[in-house]
Amino acid sequence: MYTQDQIITAMPAAGYTVVLGAAGSGKSAAALKRAAFFAAKPEHPRVLLVTWNRLLASQLLTQSAKETLPRRLTVEGFPDFALRSLKYYGAIAGTGRILDAHRRAAMIRQALQKCQAAHPEEPLFFMPPQFYDEEIRIMQQTDLCYGTHAADDSGSGYQKRLRKCTEEVRRNYQEMRTFGGWRFDAEDLPALLCRAASGTKTPLRYQHIIADDAQDFSPAMLHALFGALAPEGSMTLFADPAQRITGSRYHWQDAGLPVGAVHELSGSRMFPADIRHFLAAIRSGDETAELAVRLSRSAPAAVLCRSTKDLLRVREQLLKTGHESVILHGDTASGVREPAVYLSTYRDARGLEFAHVLLPFLSAEKLPHPAALLRARTAAEAVANERSLFYCAASRAAESLHLSASGVPSQMLPEGVRALEVISE
Repeated sequence: MYTQDQIITAMPAAGYTVVLGAAGSGKSAAALKRAAFFAAKPEHPRVLLVTWNRLLASQLLTQSAKETLPRRLTVEGFPDFALRSLKYYGAIAGTGRILDAHRRAAMIRQALQKCQAAHPEEPLFFMPPQFYDEEIRIMQQTDLCYGTHAADDSGSGYQKRLRKCTEEVRRNYQEMRTFGGWRFDAEDLPALLCRAASGTKTPLRYQHIIADDAQDFSPAMLHALFGALAPEGSMTLFADPAQRITGSRYHWQDAGLPVGAVHELSGSRMFPADIRHFLAAIRSGDETAELAVRLSRSAPAAVLCRSTKDLLRVREQLLKTGHESVILHGDTASGVREPAVYLSTYRDARGLEFAHVLLPFLSAEKLPHPAALLRARTAAEAVANERSLFYCAASRAAESLHLSASGVPSQMLPEGVRALEVISE
């Protein structure tokens, strides 16, 4: 086990290193300090600290950090890094040809409706659009390293049928996107950047690259980062495997990059990886929205939901009582520092920290999510994937965690929590 200071200074300044740490172990602080440590040295002219998205980058770049960090250090989310690099290579002009997440979701919904009309007898085409959005994203992120997704002939007959349906939705989506004038969306950027970098004689190089919350960086993202590394440079991944939200779909090890060492960062905030000892407080009689407002008067309070539908339900409850909320997503450009009620899905909350976290809708019918059960190869795999996602959400709490459910509590909750009184929502 390494301390934070050892991670910053004692680890080698060359090669590929992975640093594992639990929630609250100080991974982000160590990543920022290691990046600043290298950038302060004149012999290391270009240093990159990359996060999953713009929101996480803004969390690291507090006002004091902006004033003290070396100028040669670049801190940004992966999408911004990819766009900037692609412009450098001349692979794209401007951002108008990159479809944003909202239009992407709308087009996938339209593509799915087209499949429903063409195949009304196929029940899989009546899955929620979010299901296909995620499946297509995984296809885009894995095609570079594994070849086309269609080449995978493994799995049960049901899995093969599901894969075939996903491929048809994807084809319809890509046709709509092209017809609308967009060649790419944000999920295409990693593979596009890998191709652009390999085809140029003047690649964009960094002496040191540090990736924070890298447990969900796809193989294509890691290949793109590794391609931007100077020959004698270093690449350090800070990750918590227990917080992987992609489940078993891919892993950083799948990238096949030359990992020289794996170290573990000592310390954690409050949760072990098996999620059996939550700091849990279930308040009888308190609705989620009301409790969130009360907690937010003195510190940031977040209501995190498994689905966007449930998130919007909480937002509606808040609006009925005259209270505003801040919906967080990857493109949010400001951090989470002011006392307020923040709303997010489990996925979009990755890497963030709030004084208080509320996790509503933890009934057996919603957790594990029904779509996750259909997507996974086995029920055990689905539960394991959902447990990691749930852990990711729960570990966002710095001071208090509040769980609530209506009806039968999910079996994924710790036994002691399931025995407590269940509140109405």
